[in-house]
Amino acid sequence: MVTAAHAEWAIALIMRNIANMQTRLDGGDVGEGDGARERKLVAVLRHYLLNPVAASYKIPEAMRQSSIVPVSYLLIRTAQHAAFYTHRFGSNGALRDALRSMVEAGYLMEVKKDATIEAYSYHGQAYRVLRLPNYDEGGPQA
Repeated sequence: MVTAAHAEWAIALIMRNIANMQTRLDGGDVGEGDGARERKLVAVLRHYLLNPVAASYKIPEAMRQSSIVPVSYLLIRTAQHAAFYTHRFGSNGALRDALRSMVEAGYLMEVKKDATIEAYSYHGQAYRVLRLPNYDEGGPQA
């Protein structure tokens, strides 16, 4: 016999599973298409902007505070996600495509190398985060 307590427990379990799956979808951890790659890249960028970066990445804190993210950081953070490594051009090609799409949409802009060398002694390619889409409302929002 199913009691009210059993039913409440089952409903709570299903609701937690739905919330967990939604979190994974929003973070780009599920799927292999352009949308999954964009969502994962946005999640990585948001984490970068909101949290100090581990010293092992060798990124000056001033770069992060200026919303400038090195491509080397993005390569490391996205390489192990299925949406990137299963891409026909590999994880680097997938990241390159996703970055180009984000630039075209006005979310990122490439920073000139001489500017990053002069300001941060950083010699790699980098992007400035201008704004990020908000997927909480069911679609990308500014």
